[in-house]
Amino acid sequence: MKPYQAYLQCEVNPGMFHFERSVNVYDEYGNPIASGFFPEQHINNGKLEVIVLEKNKSEVFIEPIGAHSGQGFLENIRRVWVPKSSVSVLAR
Repeated sequence: MKPYQAYLQCEVNPGMFHFERSVNVYDEYGNPIASGFFPEQHINNGKLEVIVLEKNKSEVFIEPIGAHSGQGFLENIRRVWVPKSSVSVLAR
């Protein structure tokens, strides 16, 4: 599978600094998967910009854009499996 850009639905709140936002990612049952902080420019309408690296029947393996360059993090992890239903491919 070729990686592609997508947007991850998440809960977005103010961050510690004016240029960042706190994000919380949940599964389809409302259970927390991960949380972290990302620069405001990587968030669009409550969705975090991500790269989809792999997918299976019900989940996708994502890496938030900027996570590998230190511009954000999800609980000290770079990549995480999330429900397929929480990811969408959108135009900006």
